[in-house]
Amino acid sequence: SRPNRLANGLLSGSNRTINQWFNPAGFVSPAAYTFGSDSRTEPQLYAPGVLNVSAQLQKEIHFGEKRFVEFRCQAGNVLNHFNPGMPNTNIGAPGVGTITSGNGGRGLILALKLHY
Repeated sequence: SRPNRLANGLLSGSNRTINQWFNPAGFVSPAAYTFGSDSRTEPQLYAPGVLNVSAQLQKEIHFGEKRFVEFRCQAGNVLNHFNPGMPNTNIGAPGVGTITSGNGGRGLILALKLHY
């Protein structure tokens, strides 16, 4: 459900960490069976941005006119940048405002394919 807004829960960029992405003191849970005063799409409760750089290298080695071997290397999140997940937005629960998840890191796929 939507929380009641008491104050601006936005933290400045330098104060935002995965331990406190927004100020939970700016929100309280509404009374039972009621909607809170805050927007349904609260912009302060969104996750941080994502930085993802992927790359692919491919080489074909030909053996005659129709036969060749294709070697492919695909890498996801080449820079191995940590992308935090969504903050805990359950107002009133322990750990509200914290981010406890993230991406799995770099991924690498190697493939060898024979065309004949």
